[in-house]
Amino acid sequence: MSELQKTVRWHTPLPGLHIERHLYSPLLLDPKDKASAVAELAVSPPGLSKNESDLLERLWHFWETKRNDEPFKGVEIFLLRNQAKTGVGFFKQSGFYPDFLLWLRHKPSGRVHLRFLESHGMHHGGLFLKNSTKIDCLKGLEAISARKDFAKAKFSMDGFILTTTPLNDIPGADGKTWDDLTRDYHVMEQTVKNVTPLLVMP
Repeated sequence: MSELQKTVRWHTPLPGLHIERHLYSPLLLDPKDKASAVAELAVSPPGLSKNESDLLERLWHFWETKRNDEPFKGVEIFLLRNQAKTGVGFFKQSGFYPDFLLWLRHKPSGRVHLRFLESHGMHHGGLFLKNSTKIDCLKGLEAISARKDFAKAKFSMDGFILTTTPLNDIPGADGKTWDDLTRDYHVMEQTVKNVTPLLVMP
């Protein structure tokens, strides 16, 4: 059993995870998922998918063990699962509601950074079609954050699409590396090693 599995506990009979700094608690898994199926149960909003729950487990475990180390010392984090269609959305061409809003607050300086996270497969569409609209929205956050009023308020934003899709299976990614996708498309591989950059303030 991995160290992560030893630390994170999804409580039963409802498969839920309590995260201290989350507006909604507990967070529930999809009851239709075979690994945590509960007969004749429906939850609203819909339960977490496996990719979403994996992301939360990694973030939670990492923060529990590393939050007092540099460069995280003095930083507070707050996590919010976004509401589809009624939460925080972008409306460039079509509505886009990222899965999670991750707030990072640097207490010594008072700086606040908001990071939008979308856990999403890239097999279909890849860097094109509907995904390109999401990518454009996330890339635009850096330009907004560069404005003088945002700098004066000590507030900034960015965002990433996190995917478990292998690089070779992402349409449009031919000849590109994960570093290229992260820098130019705000698409990041959803792995344990990529938890660190998600929790570092820019």
